[in-house]
Amino acid sequence: MPLLNKLTHQLFHSSLWLSISIIMLILLVASNQTWAEVAAAHTQSHLQAQKAVLVVGSEQDYPPFATGMTDATAGGFTVDLWKAVAKEANLNYTIHVAPFHEILQDFKDGKIDVLINLAYSDARHQFADFTVPHVIIHGAIFVRKDNAVIHSENDLANKSIIVLKADLAHDYALSKGWEKQLVLVGTAAEGLNLLASGKHDAMLLGKLTGIKTLRELELNTIEARAKAGFSQKFSFAIREGQSELLGKLNEGLAIAKSNGTYRTLYEKWFGLYEDKDVTWRDFIKYITPVVFVFLSLSGYLLYRRKVDQLAFDLKLRTLFAAIEQSPISIVITDVDANIEYVNPRFTEVTGYPLQDAIGQNPRILKSGLTPEETYLALWSTLVSGQMWQGELINKRQNGEIYWEEAHISPVKNKAGILTHYVAAKVDITQRKQNEEAIRQSEERFRFILENSPIAVRITQCATCQVVFANQRYAELVGLTPNEVIGINPKQYYANPRDYEDVLAQISEEGRVSNKLVELHIPNEPLTTKWALASYLQLDYHGDPSVLGWFYDISDRKAMEEQIQHLAHYDPLTNLPNRTLFEARLQQALTAAKRNHLHLALMFLDLDKFKPINDTLGHGVGDLVLKEVARRIQACLRESDTVARIGGDEFVVLLPIVEAEQDAIGVAEKIRQVLNLPMALAGHDLQISSSTGIALYPEHADEENQLIKNADTAMYYAKTIGRDTVKLYQENMQRTDT
Repeated sequence: MPLLNKLTHQLFHSSLWLSISIIMLILLVASNQTWAEVAAAHTQSHLQAQKAVLVVGSEQDYPPFATGMTDATAGGFTVDLWKAVAKEANLNYTIHVAPFHEILQDFKDGKIDVLINLAYSDARHQFADFTVPHVIIHGAIFVRKDNAVIHSENDLANKSIIVLKADLAHDYALSKGWEKQLVLVGTAAEGLNLLASGKHDAMLLGKLTGIKTLRELELNTIEARAKAGFSQKFSFAIREGQSELLGKLNEGLAIAKSNGTYRTLYEKWFGLYEDKDVTWRDFIKYITPVVFVFLSLSGYLLYRRKVDQLAFDLKLRTLFAAIEQSPISIVITDVDANIEYVNPRFTEVTGYPLQDAIGQNPRILKSGLTPEETYLALWSTLVSGQMWQGELINKRQNGEIYWEEAHISPVKNKAGILTHYVAAKVDITQRKQNEEAIRQSEERFRFILENSPIAVRITQCATCQVVFANQRYAELVGLTPNEVIGINPKQYYANPRDYEDVLAQISEEGRVSNKLVELHIPNEPLTTKWALASYLQLDYHGDPSVLGWFYDISDRKAMEEQIQHLAHYDPLTNLPNRTLFEARLQQALTAAKRNHLHLALMFLDLDKFKPINDTLGHGVGDLVLKEVARRIQACLRESDTVARIGGDEFVVLLPIVEAEQDAIGVAEKIRQVLNLPMALAGHDLQISSSTGIALYPEHADEENQLIKNADTAMYYAKTIGRDTVKLYQENMQRTDT
């Protein structure tokens, strides 16, 4: 919504604010000096002792607003005005001068804090906040004096048009569909010199800047031929969300205007080029329709009675001038709804000049698109003596359709007799077009989200409740889309802290991407899912919300875990394999060395296993190995480890033992358990085992030697008859059998 629409929309519906505004305005007129002192004191009380240095952007060669081509030579009206405002606001700054399109891009990229001469537009309001305007300049079409073809915008079809790159005139030309006709330049001087060369037909530029540049260049072959359809409301611009800085700048501007600084600078730089400036009177333009009804009626009475303006108070004459210059259309009719007065803004909006509108009924504006029920409600409200407000779809004199927000009041004399109707109306066509574009955009956005193959949900920040979820998200959490609405998604996070961290980061940075989250789905039984999540803060139906994308990677996660398991575990017995066992042995040795502990390492080989495998087959052999693994595990503590490192070879790690007898006792227990008969696959089987033991630090103080000694002891046990346990001794020698 444009700035004017925002202001008037807020002011229309706040009588309290209206009363305060009127009182403030009267105080301002009554005592400028008092207002300046109050504003200065208020500003000073909010300043900090030490502030950061602001980077202030000023464009090259845009007289009289900005002059100079380098930082050191920066000058012009807005540079001087900025210095005055910054002094009042006690701001530290440095000025950077560059071509306009460069400083505008630097501002968008966060390299510049303040642009001191940016023309307001809806598009720019998407990335910047603006102070009150300090100058309003109308656009003009500049042509060579010998050009007899171009007299208005209608003559610009298929013509070569020069514009400043990224200037408001550039945006306006693009909106008119002239993109292929445009020639982009960096400065006003460059563009006017190019036009004077005869290579192009016209230049779109702010009228004041163009005239000032022509005089400086001494180009008398070019003139401002016609008015262009854009005007430039120049303001100080800052990045969005810096409300404290914006307030300081607006206060500084108010002080500069009230103490005469603004007037002095305006006369210095604009002189004879422009006879209209932006003063406190512009503030009146934004007062509510109720005030404009009062003002317009006062002005109308003055107009009808032809009373000498000097007989009235200065305040009243200023208010009538405000009606004439108001950005809101004012219409006054008699009791029969015949038009008696319209202001210039009415003519601009509708195309009907004053002489054509006087005596007509407002139905000349009817388009046939406003529902009849609206008109019935309008007249029913007015007849009852109440003010009516609503939206109308009307038609301009040229047949073009437009929207307006109207506030119409009946006016009675002292005797209570109805004498007039007064209407204050705002052209809201652009707002309606924007709303329709937003509505269509939201519909497309919703359609994309609803049909996305990725799970999507939107959660309202204030309530932490889901306000939108697509089918894939509902499937992810095991519900229907309707069942998801209103729930708090925190309940699905296996670690609720993950969700709290997301909310915290969103509030600070605005975006969180690619965060792996574990979800617990309360099914029967409980289901664990893994999702790759991304989060983004946005406004959803006007409320701050968080959009979350969830890519279900549960299958991939399970596969990764399976691969990891296979890399460290024996697929037959599900015992740790050699890789994992060696890692645990290293850890145990490190702990034993640090804490001065003893540990035991056992190598165990099955006796009589090969005949079973050869005669009964590998299937039965595998069953034997699984049973052996189960029996060994049953003999160990939770802190102990058994691993399968070969066909029928197993190793056991006891990370803490008090004496060698403890290790021998465990080994004997395992030997005896393995001697017990096994009934597998219809066979009664009998096996035995040979075990070698090496102790740390008695037999070795490093991993490889400890393994070698345990292996030597195991082979020694097999050599002397098998089915036995042997503790390593130095005189043992390994003999393969």
